[in-house]
Amino acid sequence: MFELLLIIYLLPVVIVAALLLRLALFLLKKSIRIALWVVRKSVLLLKLLVVWLWNRVYCHRHPSPYP
Repeated sequence: MFELLLIIYLLPVVIVAALLLRLALFLLKKSIRIALWVVRKSVLLLKLLVVWLWNRVYCHRHPSPYP
């Protein structure tokens, strides 16, 4: 009788724990994907900024009078 009551009371607890674990793993996976997306976009923007600065500084200079 005790085992039956234990199973009846623990079954919802196990189900809720499993669902919370699935939710935690889902949120962890999504947060890692968002973090990787932010890193990729920031690296891309940094690359574009470096190229823009390079063109601005070195391509728009006056030619040097020295050969």
